[in-house]
Amino acid sequence: MEIKEILERFKKDTKDHSIKILHNEDLYRHLRFSKDGSSAYYFDIVTWPGYLCISGDMGCFTFSRVTDMFRFFRNSELSINPDYWSEKLQAGAGHCKEIYKRWSSDKFKDAVSKAVNNWLDDNENVSDDDLEEMQESIGQIISCSYDKYDAISAIRDYDDKHDIFIDFYENDLMEYQFHYIWCCYAIAFSISKFDEYIAENK
Repeated sequence: MEIKEILERFKKDTKDHSIKILHNEDLYRHLRFSKDGSSAYYFDIVTWPGYLCISGDMGCFTFSRVTDMFRFFRNSELSINPDYWSEKLQAGAGHCKEIYKRWSSDKFKDAVSKAVNNWLDDNENVSDDDLEEMQESIGQIISCSYDKYDAISAIRDYDDKHDIFIDFYENDLMEYQFHYIWCCYAIAFSISKFDEYIAENK
């Protein structure tokens, strides 16, 4: 699912959400967003100095960057920076892409097709026998695209006498996980709603 599609889904999922401030003392905050207390698509935002944690129906992610994480995530519109934000994720003893990205069979297939087409553009005089053999091998590689290990093994095991896949490993074959992007939008949304609430209740 594309990021724009996830934004539309997020807006639909949260259109009736309201804010409930459970705690608000300097950098210590606990906000809950839900539709009339329902657990469907609800989420909590909790901050303490240097950290922001989102948890709820769509997952749990903890970020650390600056003392006031609302300042880090705050912007004037519902926009996100998922790549930069992912660098601030806290999990275990280090950075782990699998928390926010997953294998993309579509990206793999696109990268294989692009590599083959680029090679064919540069090698117009390929024999019919070589072309037929290549198409059969490429078909076998593409058939492995749904499993990361099988797909990478198929590229590695391919007898690449023509150097079709010489730069293949430079491709990014991962895509953002739906829940990570949804939660990024939830963070931006929650800070905006919190700011509105504070301004209206001064």
